[in-house]
Order: sequence, then C-alpha cells, then structure tokens
Amino acid sequence: MTKQIALDYAQDEIHCNAICPGFLDTAMTQSLQNTAETMEMVTMSHPWGASGGKLGKPEDVASNAVFLASDDAKWLTGVALPVDGGYVI
Repeated sequence: MTKQIALDYAQDEIHCNAICPGFLDTAMTQSLQNTAETMEMVTMSHPWGASGGKLGKPEDVASNAVFLASDDAKWLTGVALPVDGGYVI
C-alpha cells in the first residue's frame, strides 16, 4: 500500500513512507517482558545475540519518524522502514 500511495501522489510531490517497528519496551509488550522464557527467545533471535538482544525504545521509532518528516528524507518515498534493531535481517 505504501508504494502504491507513493506512486499515486508522486506527481504532487507528496511522499509516503511507512515505519515498521519491532519489539519495543512499552506497555503493549509488558506480558512478553515478564516471561523469562519468551524474552530469552526474543533476545537470542536478535542478530547481535545476547549482547544486543533487547527491546527498542519508543524514542527509537520517534527519531526515525522525525527523520522521515525532515528535509533529510526529501529523496525517499515508498519506503517501508524497519525500526527493529535488525530483526528482519
């Protein structure tokens, strides 16, 4: 959908991008965080392994949203940006 919207509105120089957040340290994932077995599975699934396998912060997503809204992203459109610490690799 993101790519189609980007194509539909490109002639008007309207950009459309999507942010695809991964596991974040929020109330929504609290039950996940409270289960040691599940957190270990999430941690070990991280490409950086146990040393880097932690949940992201809402600020990680927010900083990418600010980037996409800035002039620094003026040459981006139709992008699905994973903000997940590398889980989709």
